Amino acid sequence: MKRAIRNLIRFVAVALVVIGCLLCTLEFMRQRAGDADAAASKWIPGGALLVAGVICFAISARVAEYFSDDDEDDGSIEIPPET
Repeated sequence: MKRAIRNLIRFVAVALVVIGCLLCTLEFMRQRAGDADAAASKWIPGGALLVAGVICFAISARVAEYFSDDDEDDGSIEIPPET
């Protein structure tokens, strides 16, 4: 279960990074085209998403450990003895 939670968090983190990069790139292109003034406040949403994605990716293992309830996710299979 930990692996599934970790992968879900990492998927969301990568999506945040991609959207943040896209917003920053589009803002850069708008400013290069001369259609917009160079205001730092227009870079904040893209930068915030980029930073949030990196932070989510960095803490994904700890969050998955916190939210998972199983202790046997180490890959080993324990077979109970026959009685």
